[in-house]
Amino acid sequence: MRLQLCYSGSVKAPQLTVENFKNGMLVDEELLGGVAENSPGEFTAFVLRPETGEYLGYQTCASLDQALQMINQVERDWQFEATSSCGENCGEGGCAKKAGGACKAKACENFQFADCELK
Repeated sequence: MRLQLCYSGSVKAPQLTVENFKNGMLVDEELLGGVAENSPGEFTAFVLRPETGEYLGYQTCASLDQALQMINQVERDWQFEATSSCGENCGEGGCAKKAGGACKAKACENFQFADCELK
């Protein structure tokens, strides 16, 4: 399933970068997007609906740069959400970091890449 999702929003949304892709995901009111490292040198850009686990699109890429470019081309009103070290402000754009804390406000709370078979 190729990653080709469009949205008519006009706001420049946060992006995933080499520095942050392992520490969080892009989320909006209904979708979640990210990049997973499948094996060394192979990455998958994906968008899914966390409530149902339904993949709306994904694309395996030969490099991290290519995967980041794919996910950052998806036009949504994304917010970056850290997947670890979050306090009670998750979902509000600001994450109060606590040692050992986790994002509790989003449906992706227990999402683990290892739990999903990315094709």
